[in-house]
Amino acid sequence: MSGPYDAVLRLRRREMDDYGIAISGAREQLDRISDAKTRSIEEMKRQSRLGADDPLLSSHHYLARMRRQREELARAEAEADAALEVLRDEAAQALASLRATEDSAEQHQTEEDLAIARKEQGEFDDLSAARLARSGK
Repeated sequence: MSGPYDAVLRLRRREMDDYGIAISGAREQLDRISDAKTRSIEEMKRQSRLGADDPLLSSHHYLARMRRQREELARAEAEADAALEVLRDEAAQALASLRATEDSAEQHQTEEDLAIARKEQGEFDDLSAARLARSGK
């Protein structure tokens, strides 16, 4: 049986699915940035060791570029983390809205079921009263 809340529930559930996908994508992006940052740090350590072993090899410019890259990755990581938090907050609000809609739909269905039960009981009472009246008692 279709109710007045069915379309809204489908919409809210689809919205939750979309948030799940978006959060998963944001989490993956954050993981990729974190991995890139770790690789950058490891590469800087390796280049520093190589530069320390060979006094004729100047790696200052390369290390400065790597530091800038690491700083850019740190900024990107902070931005991605903030975006993920925003998505999580929005998803929490959407979930609360979904739950409220589900509660309203359930309450509506309960009220409809109760109204149908009252109507059926009334019809049964009417039939019983008519039968009792016919029997003359």
